[in-house]
Amino acid sequence: MIGKNLLLKTDFYKPGHMHFYPDKLTKLYSYLIARSDQKHPDVVWYGLQPFLHLLERGVSQEDVEEFLEIQGKAIGPSLAKETRAKLEALAKLGYIPLHIKALPEGTVLPAKNVLMTATNTHPDFA
Repeated sequence: MIGKNLLLKTDFYKPGHMHFYPDKLTKLYSYLIARSDQKHPDVVWYGLQPFLHLLERGVSQEDVEEFLEIQGKAIGPSLAKETRAKLEALAKLGYIPLHIKALPEGTVLPAKNVLMTATNTHPDFA
């Protein structure tokens, strides 16, 4: 079901980013930022809790199959074999290996500031 499938909560091309990382990469540090301040100079940080609930659910083999089927229809099957192996390993792991640090929800701050950071907690899933 798309509503509960974490893999379908992103742009289809983003899971392909893993293929651009160096083979021996074991740690990745990412951040979320409100980039634009053209219309709204301040932002209210909120919405992390529903995302955390999706992370708690993790990824199942059924999620992987659904994602690959929909991704293949949307952008083609070119990365399917490599993507499949990595996503199946994630499903087998049984949890999403992330450490997230975030501002308290409801924080008001100027745009162009980091709202949250995430880093992997398992070296195979940078």
